[in-house]
Amino acid sequence: MSALKTTVGKAFQSTNFTIQSIIPLVTAVFLAVGIPEEMTAEIMTFIIATVTTGVGFWGFLRDLFKGGLSFTWSSNVLTYIVAFFSGLFPFLQGYEIIPAIEQLIAGVSVGDFALIFAAVFTIGNIIYQIVQANKKPEVVTT
Repeated sequence: MSALKTTVGKAFQSTNFTIQSIIPLVTAVFLAVGIPEEMTAEIMTFIIATVTTGVGFWGFLRDLFKGGLSFTWSSNVLTYIVAFFSGLFPFLQGYEIIPAIEQLIAGVSVGDFALIFAAVFTIGNIIYQIVQANKKPEVVTT
């Protein structure tokens, strides 16, 4: 008899693969036990945001202390932080703020000031739209 050997690639051993594999399983369990779909979606958004931030924070700490105490911009860690805040504040998902923040992260990572300026302007415009949408119109009585 020969033993069956299986070689698993690095992609299947990564944290991202593990997280992305567990998400559908947990969602299926929640739906199978009768938790409503809307509540399942909210719970999964919170869990994904929290786990993503934890993984990103761990990567940030690991990079921070690897070669001594120094800070370097890591687009991967900043992307995890953006994912956390978009999960924490779901009303942001109706706006195109995530691509703008990713553009800002890319600009900061490479030091491209034109890209940073464009991203900051876009984010400022989106924040202005959010503020204007939440402003209550004044009622004029005569």
